[in-house]
Amino acid sequence: MGVAAANALFFYVALYSLIEPQHHNVMGLVTLAIGVVYGGAAMLTRRKNAGAPETFFRQVLTAIILLVLATAIEFTGFRTVQWWSVEALALMYCGVRWNFKFVWISGAVLFVFALIKLLFVPESFSTSPVV
Repeated sequence: MGVAAANALFFYVALYSLIEPQHHNVMGLVTLAIGVVYGGAAMLTRRKNAGAPETFFRQVLTAIILLVLATAIEFTGFRTVQWWSVEALALMYCGVRWNFKFVWISGAVLFVFALIKLLFVPESFSTSPVV
């Protein structure tokens, strides 16, 4: 499992270093597309080979991580917090609905990341007077 995770990490780092410098505007979409491929592979693995739970787990977790990265690449500031919160809610719902503990735990962890990000967004807790 460690070798597969390292392979995915090195693949994404190489892809990021190739695309990001000249095509930042599509990097979020590319990351999301790779995440969708991992998610689709996870569904096929689950359907065709139910005896490989570790492969399914790794592919779903990779798809979740790529979704979170795509959001962080595509948006900044409060928009990132908003979308991470929506993603976390969806992950928690799916994890409870289909009884995948690691998915709803990933959603809870993402909620924590969104809260931490919210604490560091400038003027998150300030109000401006209505004139």
